[in-house]
Amino acid sequence: MQQQDIIFKLSSLANRFPRGLELSKQDLLFVGWLYFREMATEAARISDRELRQQLSHAAVQLGMEDDVSQPAQVIDRLVRFRMVRTSVTDSRAQEYCLTRLGRSLARDLLEDADFGSEDLCTLLNQAHSSLRQEMTQGDPAELAKWLTHFFHGTIREKIEYKLLSIEEGLLDQEQTAKRLGSGQDELAFEEALTAVRRGREYLDELLDAVQDGSAYMPLMAALSECHDRFSQPELRTAIGRALDFLEGMRHRIERMLANLIRFVRQCVSYQSFVGSLSRRDALGRLQLDLLRLALREPLSMPVVGQNRPCAISLEFSASQNQAPVTLDPAALEALSAFVPEPVRNIQAPWRGDFLDEAHRQWGSTPFSPRPLAAWIRSLLAAHAVDPDAEILALWYLLNDMSGWKPAVLVRAADAPWESLGPTLMQPVILDTPHV
Repeated sequence: MQQQDIIFKLSSLANRFPRGLELSKQDLLFVGWLYFREMATEAARISDRELRQQLSHAAVQLGMEDDVSQPAQVIDRLVRFRMVRTSVTDSRAQEYCLTRLGRSLARDLLEDADFGSEDLCTLLNQAHSSLRQEMTQGDPAELAKWLTHFFHGTIREKIEYKLLSIEEGLLDQEQTAKRLGSGQDELAFEEALTAVRRGREYLDELLDAVQDGSAYMPLMAALSECHDRFSQPELRTAIGRALDFLEGMRHRIERMLANLIRFVRQCVSYQSFVGSLSRRDALGRLQLDLLRLALREPLSMPVVGQNRPCAISLEFSASQNQAPVTLDPAALEALSAFVPEPVRNIQAPWRGDFLDEAHRQWGSTPFSPRPLAAWIRSLLAAHAVDPDAEILALWYLLNDMSGWKPAVLVRAADAPWESLGPTLMQPVILDTPHV
């Protein structure tokens, strides 16, 4: 086709759709509903009354009972967007049918949505069994067609779609777990655990695809056998491309497995710690709010000596705006009950340098108070440590600061809660009573 013809056809396309398709999600779902109805009834035409009934039923079933999903408005949009047209009929009753564009769009979008739904093992089994059939025939021309149209044209594309869908799914589950896993809401935390379980399902599918007993290694061996058996250069090139793809797929799966295992281990390691700390912080914030209210009122408040579950001393007077909390060894020991065994046993290689730098900065003069979360992040950044280790760094500080000179005074800051690792904590200022 000449370039002038191409320009003419594209100009005609632009003139026919001057504002594009402008289809919303609801419009696509309605077109898909009518497409399924057409396949089920084998009837292209539909009366105006039945069309309105179908659209109303679809809106209820798909949860789209809003103003833009009213049948009259939907019909008007689908006709305007050339998804549906009026049908020429002998009767006076008005009838509609899907346009060729609407039918093709619904079919292709539905096929694309199903494209990445097949299991990886199923795709590899299909490729191996069909390749064995081609090898039995021994026809190089047919094998070349198989490689071009079936393997590279179908199997490879489906595998790439599948891997892409798993990667996107893993990223979505990880973001969901981090967003909901702070434990502020018990229901949200359960949703985060569901995301972790979904990640485990992805892990099982990836392992099944490449472990012993799958069709991966037999498929590689069969392709290598074909490469050695046939001498045609083009055929050997196509076989080499297939082998390169399968090798690249294995490396890609290995990277995905490493990231997925890291994510699952991280969630398992910090799950109880995150939930416990969040509930403890929420309780502590409520207590401080009550104390602030009491300090503003002419009431006589007792001094809390040993509060449970943590031994924390609260010292305050009516002239203070905040209630300082002094950490003592008993408080640090009580805090260890919130930390799961995996966190307590981690001995990071940067621990010694991290604590040495913390000691140096804490003992430097002139002394200045330090926001705990921001200070942890600055210490980690100075040692090029992964930011995901913030909770581990907090644990190292809590176990070490009881012996610091000058002594540590912890006071709450009147500011929005801030993130520390995968959880939220009340803003805390590290100060000293001796300066």
